[in-house]
Amino acid sequence: MQVLAAEKCTQGTTLAFQDEPWTLEKVQKHAVFTGLTVIVDGQKCDSEAFVSEQAAAHPELGCRIEVRERSALSQWHTNWKKCYYTDNVLVNFHGQVVAFTYAPVSEHLQFLVDLTGEPTDIRLMLPARTQLVENGALEKLKAVIEKEAYRYIQKRGSHRLKFSEYCRAKELGIELPAAEPVFQVGLLTGEPVEPVAVVKPQDFPLEKCYRLSKACLDADECNEANAHLLSALGTFKQPFIVVDITSDYEG
Repeated sequence: MQVLAAEKCTQGTTLAFQDEPWTLEKVQKHAVFTGLTVIVDGQKCDSEAFVSEQAAAHPELGCRIEVRERSALSQWHTNWKKCYYTDNVLVNFHGQVVAFTYAPVSEHLQFLVDLTGEPTDIRLMLPARTQLVENGALEKLKAVIEKEAYRYIQKRGSHRLKFSEYCRAKELGIELPAAEPVFQVGLLTGEPVEPVAVVKPQDFPLEKCYRLSKACLDADECNEANAHLLSALGTFKQPFIVVDITSDYEG
């Protein structure tokens, strides 16, 4: 190594690598979330903030956390996911991103965890550094992520969460509005295909529809089909619309 005198003072530190295999395509993924200016063969790598100003600070864990819809992830975030449907938690260790799956609610939310440089017990597992150490800090992180999920839904103002999740939010001190109506028109679905569909008039209110009681369903296995056919083919002064509402929304 040769040390040379600089003609003028340069602020910051410049690291230059001459290894042949380091192409722009290989480096960009690892450089984009570092906050550094990275140049490969004269070309500047893309740079992007891992989280926005909406991220919630959690200095006790040394990170900031942001909740997003799956469609709101950037291309660079998506590049760190191994599977579109899983790996919904991305943890940024100053450019090295580790993904894992944790779904505290039934909605397909994405969680971005950005390490700030403050003291933290969130650790990368050595030597590969491709997953997190399963320690107390990880459990605390999951607990915080759960709260942030419900806070995000509360702020959004609408949801289709199960009643048990609605109650869980209340346990955490987060008041959610009632779930949007989630129902299926008609009682016969799946295979084989229903013989005739029940059609609900446009803007017909759900409270004027009918739901088959469990007692009626248990009394005779034909009751469900009979009610469906009566609703689909019967002629009445007022619409007779049967709907199916999953027991997840009981309460």
